Order: sequence, then C-alpha cells, then structure tokens
Amino acid sequence: MKKKKITSQKIRVHKFNTSKEVPEELHNKIREIVFRTLKYERHNSGCELAVILTSDDEIQKLNSQYLDREAPTDILCFPYNEKGSIAGDIFISLDRAEEQAEEYGNTFKQEILFLVIHGVLHLLDWRDDTESSRRKMLRRQEEILNDFIT
Repeated sequence: MKKKKITSQKIRVHKFNTSKEVPEELHNKIREIVFRTLKYERHNSGCELAVILTSDDEIQKLNSQYLDREAPTDILCFPYNEKGSIAGDIFISLDRAEEQAEEYGNTFKQEILFLVIHGVLHLLDWRDDTESSRRKMLRRQEEILNDFIT
C-alpha cells in the first residue's frame, strides 16, 4: 500500500500527564518556532508534527520502553517521515526544561523553544551523536532561537 504524501503543515501541541501549567501563548510560540525552524532549514514541503509536553515520569517510561534507558531525559523524538515531508512526535519533559532553564540561565519559555528547535532539527535528520555534530547542532539551535526572540 502506497503512503499518502503529506502536503499540508499541521502542528499540534498537547499536554500529557503533567500538572504544570502551560499558557496558551506558549502553545502558539511553539507552533511559530516550528515554522521558523523549518524556514531556516529551507524545508517547504509538508509536515505533520505533534509536540507533547509531559512530565519526567512519562518521558522516563518512553525512554525505557523505546531506548532501554532508565532515566528521564529532556526530549525524545519519534519520526515517521515520508519522502519530501517530515512527520513525527516530539516529547518534552516540562520538569527537565524547568531545571535546565535555571541551570543555563534561560527563561522556561526559552528552554521549551530551544528544545522544540532541537526536536525539529532531529526530525530533519540532524545528528548530535558526536561532539562535533553536537556543537554544530547547538549553534544552529541558538541561532534560530536568538533570531526568534529578538
């Protein structure tokens, strides 16, 4: 059976099993940063993404189930790309984002947006499994975020 090509751009933002408040304004900023990242990367084909904001407990379950890692993480991406388009789920731990924002001197909103950019780049096949690729990816994330917030 041939898969249907994704031609539209759909971005959904959800909260899942977390008690943390997420203002609607942040949901809108998440959608905007996804589109900005796609524009930076010159991706103008279809996309269908879900950004799921969750807790450490939930992301640890996913990390264990799919990656055999028994600890929470800040972000997990699950691509289901089709040729010429991107599709996938980006899970972000609000607990991790809150801690990392404090650690790195960012606002909570900045940290969430930074992680969303990271997830979109992964879905666009960016890698961060070597020190060199990690530095390159972080620079790109910072460039996109800084342009977005200024």
